[in-house]
Amino acid sequence: MIAGDAGRLLLGNGAAQAIAFAGMAGISRMYNAGAIGQWSTCVAFVTFVWSFSQLRTDMSLMQERNVAEKRRLLRLGLFAHLMFSAIAWGIAYGFGLFSERNNLLVFSVLASHGVQQMAVAWQLSERAYRQVNRLRIAGMLIAYPGSLILYFLSGEQGLLWALLAGNLLPALLWVKTGSVQDASLPSGNWRQLIRKHLPSMSYLSMGNFLLSLSEQGMILLISAYYAPVYTAAFFMAARVCNLPLSFIQSAMSQYNLRHFQDLHDTAKFSTGVVWVYWKKWLPAGLAFFLPVLLFGPELFRLIFGAEWTEAGQFARLLAVVALFRFLSSPTSMGFFVLGKQRLFFGFTLLFTLVFGITVLLAAQGMALYTLITVNVSMQVLCIIAYNGVMLRQIGLR
Repeated sequence: MIAGDAGRLLLGNGAAQAIAFAGMAGISRMYNAGAIGQWSTCVAFVTFVWSFSQLRTDMSLMQERNVAEKRRLLRLGLFAHLMFSAIAWGIAYGFGLFSERNNLLVFSVLASHGVQQMAVAWQLSERAYRQVNRLRIAGMLIAYPGSLILYFLSGEQGLLWALLAGNLLPALLWVKTGSVQDASLPSGNWRQLIRKHLPSMSYLSMGNFLLSLSEQGMILLISAYYAPVYTAAFFMAARVCNLPLSFIQSAMSQYNLRHFQDLHDTAKFSTGVVWVYWKKWLPAGLAFFLPVLLFGPELFRLIFGAEWTEAGQFARLLAVVALFRFLSSPTSMGFFVLGKQRLFFGFTLLFTLVFGITVLLAAQGMALYTLITVNVSMQVLCIIAYNGVMLRQIGLR
């Protein structure tokens, strides 16, 4: 049964990522670097805000078994996301992060992304894996082929309109047909609900905020200190290197959280469980990242076009850290299974320090390739340390 559930999630998410990859190949040939740079900044901004905006109620929702409490968590997460999204968008608007004509559209994309992600979290909590796959595949089908169609109707804004549709339409369909549609507001003490989930929500929210700042912040950093063409190239490289990570993480991280919790509850969670997972997925990681590492520029020129050769150079650097993240990210919730949220938070501070050093180096005018190399090297060392400490904690349990 476990293999079947995990297999369904992997199959559905693999189909969604395949659609995304094919769509990116089309986008790279139809839209210019300026439009893709604006789109990449929007995607980074949305991902960054989502990392903390719902107070990580999506994770609490997936662990909770009481239906009435899950519904309260769902509503709390949606309310918090809309509130923090409005604040973040206001700050971005004040600093002129997006062009005037795109500001309201960017906010709509941000708000709809939260609805779509909370819909996925609800379905995962119900173990409705087929519905999760439908949501993900429908979103990708609308967003990526949609952006190619909308190019002829809305020009450069077509990318943002497609993101909005890809987030919103599948989620609205879920609201209309899903198991939560007829749920009246459940009674209960909201303050008690927040107090119960506050430890995990606070550490997860702040931790994911800092991690996302380190990851998505690189795109925002490059857009601030380097030419726009580099923003688009780095985004395309990161998007390709993160495809297998998205494929595994979206399916296996959420699945493993429940699976590891079950093993922990029955005293079967051990370092051997984590090592078996890593050994199982190492060949798949090498099969994807080794060609990128060896032939990145040639592959990007072949798939995306000659103007994206430089993105292939960036991908060669990013493939190194992406391989480590591909293996460790789906098992990284071990600290939460053990109740060691403070250790997780401590490592997020370490990753934030790495990003802070990268910002200082960029401000000093360091060459972009050198900057990415330094950043990647420091991230790899942090990931190794993170997993070493986590394994030690599991062994001491």
